[in-house]
This record gives sequence, C-alpha cells and structure tokens, in this order.
Amino acid sequence: MHENKRILSETLQHFITFLVAIILFLATILMIIAVYGTIMSQFEFEYTSGQAVVVFFALATLMSWPICLAAEALPKLLLLDYKRINKTQAVILYLILATIANGIGLALANHFVIRVTTNTSAILAVSLVIAIGGVTGITKRPEGT
Repeated sequence: MHENKRILSETLQHFITFLVAIILFLATILMIIAVYGTIMSQFEFEYTSGQAVVVFFALATLMSWPICLAAEALPKLLLLDYKRINKTQAVILYLILATIANGIGLALANHFVIRVTTNTSAILAVSLVIAIGGVTGITKRPEGT
C-alpha cells in the first residue's frame, strides 16, 4: 500500500514539474514575442488580435528554421573546419545570413497570416535583432565534435 502511495506521489511530482516547465517555456516565448512585437510596432506593425501575433511569429519561426540552420552552419564550417575566415568575418557572415533567413520567414508569415500586416523595415529590424541574439555561439565548436 505504501509503495503505491509513493509511486503516485512521485508521478504527481513529475507531472507538476512538467507543467511548471511548460508554463515557463510558454511565458518565455510570449515575452520574446512581446519584444519583437514592440520593435515591429515602431514600423507600422498592425494586427487584429494577440493570437494573430503568436501565430505570425510561430509560423515565421517554422518557415525560417531550416534556412537559419544553414546560416549558422556555414560560418562555423568556414571558421572552425576549413579555417578560411577569421572570427570577425564569421560573425559578420552569420549576421548577414541569419538576417536574410529570418527575414524570409517573417516575409512569408506576413504573406500567409492575413490578420497581421507589416512592412519591410519592420521585418529587417526584427530579423537583425534575432540574428544578433544568436551571435554568441558562432565562434564555438559544438561539444563532441
């Protein structure tokens, strides 16, 4: 009997921990979306609801993710494996490629999400902010490689 209570108690603790992790993850995502939305609002970013903004950024993230992987891999490959460029050049190359990759995702989301409209200036500004946020890992070799 005590064994069942212990198992139930542990399961409940794991479930609560999982729920707290999900809530913290979603809160973090919403805060990031709020920051990007604030930046874009300076450039004629218009939306009909908060839900539309969340869908807009979620769709932009999904669409730009494969391109962003390449944008991150190319500078690392040229810097760490082939040693063709230095760290500064790798960072600049990453910023250019990541800004373009994120811009493509945001532009596609702008096209497909009808309830959100924005202009090219807003897309470029947010794309650059997103790219700057990812610069820290460009000059580091991934563990285990």
